[in-house]
Amino acid sequence: MTISKVSGTTWSITVDDATEGQSFSTDQTYTGPAASAEWIVEASETDGTEATLAAYSPTGFTGVSADRPDSTELAVHMVQNDAIVSVPSAPGEAGTSFNVDYGESIPAPP
Repeated sequence: MTISKVSGTTWSITVDDATEGQSFSTDQTYTGPAASAEWIVEASETDGTEATLAAYSPTGFTGVSADRPDSTELAVHMVQNDAIVSVPSAPGEAGTSFNVDYGESIPAPP
């Protein structure tokens, strides 16, 4: 999935399905403060069984910040079937970027 600002309040959203070779794109208007974002990765369910989480991208995030009442870091590991499947790096310089890897290895900070 790719979300990018086209101009002004117009944003382009594209979802690619590499497995099926399909893609969907749409331009949408967003007039909010653009002060926060979420990134969601989910594993689907097939015939009542959770599928293995697929590899994803991007793996680097820049221009980020955390609004926390203290200066402690919050490490988030994605877990599936009792196994760690994704790990973030420590923050990069100035604390405004980080990398994330698929798997149990902790990636290097940017």
